[in-house]
Amino acid sequence: MKLLRRIAVSAGVAVSLVASLAVVSVGAAGGFGSGAGRFTFNDTSANASFFNPDDNSSVSVSADHSLFMVRPRGGVGATAQEMTVLSVFVFVPDPDPTQPPLVDAAGCFVIPASDLVVSKDLNTATLNATVEASDACDGFIAPIGAGPAKGGGGGGGGFTFPLTVTGTWTGTGVTGTQTDQGLFTCGGFVSQTHSQTSSQFSSNVTVSISGIGTFSGGPSAFGNVSVGTNTFNVTGTGILPTDCGGKG
Repeated sequence: MKLLRRIAVSAGVAVSLVASLAVVSVGAAGGFGSGAGRFTFNDTSANASFFNPDDNSSVSVSADHSLFMVRPRGGVGATAQEMTVLSVFVFVPDPDPTQPPLVDAAGCFVIPASDLVVSKDLNTATLNATVEASDACDGFIAPIGAGPAKGGGGGGGGFTFPLTVTGTWTGTGVTGTQTDQGLFTCGGFVSQTHSQTSSQFSSNVTVSISGIGTFSGGPSAFGNVSVGTNTFNVTGTGILPTDCGGKG
């Protein structure tokens, strides 16, 4: 449980960080928002997590197609890139708490967009991805919008490659929609933000990870599928000053 709490806190910090960086990146990221204008991009994601109270093991898998802020390891500055990112985390503790975990594997990988398929009504989704170590995220990757950072730094530790991850999501049939508005100003830079996200919780979710196992259902399983649209209206100078975190 301590591990899960640490993960929750880390995710919360990442959400706050990325939420603040989202608008900043509009003016800072090369090729996206480097001047005044209206910028729109879509986001599609499927998430699954499992927790076994019998042994305190946990598994999480997410696939997200979006516009990401990317800073390569050892690089300077960030750029905006549209990509699909697969994140996988598996933790199985040893029954003897003095021993290292039986499984402690985590990875972030860039996959083809076609590996994630989500139905228009959000009621079904499938994931079919096979990755090599060379597909691991390189550096810091975070979705431009409110969402957890994906980490990176060549993340893929603990897995045997090629790694195949598959998943199926079946929704509850009820879709919720959230709309958010925001305003960011700094110096002569002004950005109005608008996002609308529709999501559906899963009545059943199954995930298979090669070399690890298959996980499905149960009261400690969680899944959801979402699609969203994000719009930035950049006015004023359209260029974020360096004192505000931009490139000037």
